[in-house]
Amino acid sequence: MATAWGTLWAQSSESDISDSISLNNQIHWYELGELIESKENYCEGLYYYKTEKDYDEAIDFFAEVSDADSQYDAAVTMISECTDLYVQSILKEADEYFAEGNIEEALCTLQNTRELLEKSISAELTDKIYAAIASYAETYMQKAEEYLKAGDFTAAVGHVEAAIAINPNGGYESMLEEYKKYLPFKLYLSENILSAEGLYKSGSEAAIDRKNYDNCILYSWWKNATPKSATYYLGGNYDTVDGVFFTTAKSASYQFDGYAYIEAYGDGKLLYTSPSMNCESLPETISFSVTGVQKLEIRFVGKDSTAEYIYCPEVAVSELTAHKNPPQ
Repeated sequence: MATAWGTLWAQSSESDISDSISLNNQIHWYELGELIESKENYCEGLYYYKTEKDYDEAIDFFAEVSDADSQYDAAVTMISECTDLYVQSILKEADEYFAEGNIEEALCTLQNTRELLEKSISAELTDKIYAAIASYAETYMQKAEEYLKAGDFTAAVGHVEAAIAINPNGGYESMLEEYKKYLPFKLYLSENILSAEGLYKSGSEAAIDRKNYDNCILYSWWKNATPKSATYYLGGNYDTVDGVFFTTAKSASYQFDGYAYIEAYGDGKLLYTSPSMNCESLPETISFSVTGVQKLEIRFVGKDSTAEYIYCPEVAVSELTAHKNPPQ
């Protein structure tokens, strides 16, 4: 081999042996260096795979194993194994966030699956990863449908968004828009109110049952005042409206003699009249149909007693929300 390759060392060097490799052997020296680096990457990948269980890091090292390396086929196999384990670990973490109701963090976690496709791996493995991602995305779509039928629309939308996060090219966007139609329409949010008169928004109010109720629309009455209302555009997209109607604790302490109630009008037609609330009334859940209603008006009506300076109590409705019925 010495005759075929020529002189191994052209001169001595104390700093770097590569400087001493003759021109005849530069290619072979380069190939040897690549092979050594490939072996190092294989060993590093094996360490992160088997010892650290860091599958993402292991894939990075295995992907750098040279196809001239005798361990190349083993590295390809382990990339495949690590890919499955890595995606499974991501899905497990995402599912834990979903269980906690933290959909935003779940979606952020699922974005990590896309990073697999950015790694320098073979076309065959890229196809495998695409296939795996498509399979996992379909799993999330199946879960979304189950949640939709169960009436948990927030979870349903979250799982469609998860499928899109994993596989943006899966054609799920139209399904997402369809599922979003089932999300609750929160009537207590200012951005969802077309117009309002004489009503006040309150974060939390106490009722006479000593419970605090959140996201309240508050109605304070005074003698001879006119009814106050809020108007919403539903667009015929919802079927029911519900909330909790109650007398505020601070108002009840005054022992006013009057009472108050709610009227709901759909496209100008009276749909519902709530139970009346006086200073001794316990909170009640209210619910009424709005199927096909385009414009909804919620009107608060107060009735004072005939006695002078006696007023109706301050009342509120908590978590007033419109809902669309789940598909049959």
